[in-house]
Amino acid sequence: MGGSSCPAYRDLVLEAATDPAGPVLLRELEAHLSVCGACRAEWESLRQVVAWVREVPEPSVPPGFWYELQGRLKRQAGQQGRRARWARAAKAAALAVLAALAVHRATPPPGPLREPEVVSPAVRALLPQVSQLAQVWGAGLIGEVDR
Repeated sequence: MGGSSCPAYRDLVLEAATDPAGPVLLRELEAHLSVCGACRAEWESLRQVVAWVREVPEPSVPPGFWYELQGRLKRQAGQQGRRARWARAAKAAALAVLAALAVHRATPPPGPLREPEVVSPAVRALLPQVSQLAQVWGAGLIGEVDR
């Protein structure tokens, strides 16, 4: 569309090409189209496209199609909700275990002070992997919904 006032007419051109517009809007649009070639070309193009689209027959669907589609969508939404709840529960459980381990490790033993217990290097090396596996497992559960 052309000049600086054209953005104001862009919506009007689209509205008038797709739906019946009132006489006041049509007069305003016609006045603009008489002086703006870019908007006039856009108007003609949109009118042709709308006419072609209206000529396309509405596709027929088999009986029960919409009912079956609605049922499938509801089942898929239900599966998505269950998997998401399980994923959240698994993540929460993993975090609870890690938090309990951290609290247990940070709590000094009762009685006389002694050297803090040292977690074996093997256990310490596994903690990041457990966290990563929990994340991958949770992501995998959510990703199954897309299948």
